[in-house]
Amino acid sequence: MNPVIGILAVVALILLNGYFVAAEFAFVAAHRSRLEDEAAEGNERAGRAVRVLKQLSFMLSGAQLGITVTSLVVGFIAEPTLGAALEPLMERIGVPEGSRAGVALSVGFVVATVAQMVIGELAPKNLAIARPESTSERTAGFMLIYLRLFRPLIRLFDNAANRLLKAGGVEPTEEVQGAVSAEEFEHIVEASAERGEMSQRHADIVVRVSRFRTLHARDVMVPWNRVDKLSSTLRCGQVAWSIKESTHSRLPIVDPRGRVVSVFHIKDVLNMTPRDANRPITKFDREPPVVPETATLSTVLETLQRNTTELALVSDEYGAPAGIVTLEDLVEELVGDISDEFDDETDAPSIDRVDEGTWRVPGQMRVDEVDEITDIALPNDDDYATIAGLVLSHLEHMPTVGESVDIGTDRLTVEAMDGWAITVVLLEANVNDIDDDQARVAEDET
Repeated sequence: MNPVIGILAVVALILLNGYFVAAEFAFVAAHRSRLEDEAAEGNERAGRAVRVLKQLSFMLSGAQLGITVTSLVVGFIAEPTLGAALEPLMERIGVPEGSRAGVALSVGFVVATVAQMVIGELAPKNLAIARPESTSERTAGFMLIYLRLFRPLIRLFDNAANRLLKAGGVEPTEEVQGAVSAEEFEHIVEASAERGEMSQRHADIVVRVSRFRTLHARDVMVPWNRVDKLSSTLRCGQVAWSIKESTHSRLPIVDPRGRVVSVFHIKDVLNMTPRDANRPITKFDREPPVVPETATLSTVLETLQRNTTELALVSDEYGAPAGIVTLEDLVEELVGDISDEFDDETDAPSIDRVDEGTWRVPGQMRVDEVDEITDIALPNDDDYATIAGLVLSHLEHMPTVGESVDIGTDRLTVEAMDGWAITVVLLEANVNDIDDDQARVAEDET
């Protein structure tokens, strides 16, 4: 073969190999939603790229076929062609005649390998990773033609590979799933914050919004035994004295049987007249909406909006009051704790760090909140929402102060109770690992 023609053929094959590599990486890395948006706006190249993405598995098979064939042909042509072209150079630099062919062939092999790796593999790969969408758009047109022309051959190899997968119990798929899970989304947001692409405050809000849809009324409600209530037997003249110790603007009115009959608003005091002094407070007829414990926060929010109120009663599965949830509770799930000058600090549970790996946790704090603050992956289950519930679910009996439960390598110890309610829990991380290490040391000493 004429050395010039051979070299041109090698260059063309390396460039073609680079095209297949760029297309392969670009379509795998491209954001399909972005291409679909551009296609919807009339971008024809983006439309072609979307067509390729709809048959991604088949396209990757075609790209692999192209890469394999071009690499083999480059190896077949490049070494003898470059070797023949380099023999005169070997003669000029004084390589012995008997060694010229071998040295020229070796040098040709090295040159071809370097060119193939840099121009045909690494550069196209890095380009595709850096600009996946634009590279996909540029390579889509020729790729569609190539896939149509060589469809039978590509399909032959693709079907053989699919049969091999099915024999191993794996079901092949044509398209790659483009959606990300909630956990992956949160990792993406956190990574963006770490890179400085958004503030940590904004990242926290985005993560909270993502988790909002997974929470239920029982996760954010104020338990019924901690709700300030008014008796329906109170008279309007007595209510001011009854509510003066409360920090809340809305209080449920409960009849002697424990049923919620209305909600008293602190502004109702301003609407009272001296003639109302002996009238029952049930004159303020404001029945609250009721939601089940299992209602999602989105449903609770819709209920509050529909009833133009800021408080809803949460009912358990037996129809008894389980607690209340307010609009402020929902907003705090999105933006964090909201406090004003009238809030009772004891109402907002907070974790106290005792020392390294040890925390004092309020019993009513949610398990996922504890996980977020301590970075300890405690088990979470639908049967409970709080740390107290976690302890009870493992003990399966009413605990006493000082009683502990081991969960994995961590230990939860009941530090304080109010009646039957667990109010404070001591959380110790990796305590079982420490105990095992101490036991081994003691055993070694003996």
